[in-house]
Amino acid sequence: MKIGIGFFGLPRSTDLTFESIDKYILQPAASLGTVLTRYHLYQQTHVVNSRSNENSILTPNQYAPFSALQGELQRPEGVAESYGLTTIAKQGDTWNDNLQSLRNHLLQLHSLRCVTQQLEEISPDIVIFVRPDLCYHQSFEQGLRAILENRARTVRLPFWQWAGGYNDRFAICTKDAFAVYGRRIEQIQLYLKTYPKKPLHAERLLRFTLDKELIAVRRLDVQATRIRVNGDEAKEDFSLVQANRLIRWGVREVKKSVLGMLKGKNT
Repeated sequence: MKIGIGFFGLPRSTDLTFESIDKYILQPAASLGTVLTRYHLYQQTHVVNSRSNENSILTPNQYAPFSALQGELQRPEGVAESYGLTTIAKQGDTWNDNLQSLRNHLLQLHSLRCVTQQLEEISPDIVIFVRPDLCYHQSFEQGLRAILENRARTVRLPFWQWAGGYNDRFAICTKDAFAVYGRRIEQIQLYLKTYPKKPLHAERLLRFTLDKELIAVRRLDVQATRIRVNGDEAKEDFSLVQANRLIRWGVREVKKSVLGMLKGKNT
């Protein structure tokens, strides 16, 4: 059993978060199979984000946990523009912060795509996508075992903050679903054409992509807190999915299951 673990994004605070990553993700995964880690991280020395009130130095020791792992560091300059930042923005700015959050979202999706490409080369049986700037509060073991018991085309997502779509912080994916999850930046143009009056939205893009490919979505009962570069904890709402969204999710999953059987896909 090969369990791929893909780190992506910006390691804001791994001196504070990596202990939880090791305890709740790496160790449970190692008890169930062979762990193969890959990373794509942005290499920079400063973090400035008015939305999260960050303006601090990113010290080299934040990259230390990845020094012995296989992966890639990339400068962030020009990445968002290469995906058509200004063109995407013509359809609106969900965050309304002078495109800063839209730019960061494209950076995150690009990083996710890059680490997905690395993982595809090793053909894992299961993939866990991990943001290194999160402090995880529960073990992934139960979610991993659930994936092992039923290996249909499935993505398990944290069961909180489904803001009009699905929580996109982290995930556990089956071997035939992880590329759909990790490459969703490739679906942006289709998403914008499908919803011509709506701007790009992180959680809705994830839901759109998984539903389009008939990937089953199941709950992952793990919570995690974003840790800012200065060590501050972001305020998180861990409330479970609202009843009306829960019902709509159930209806969508039934429809996908039926369509999957009709199309011969194992959902």
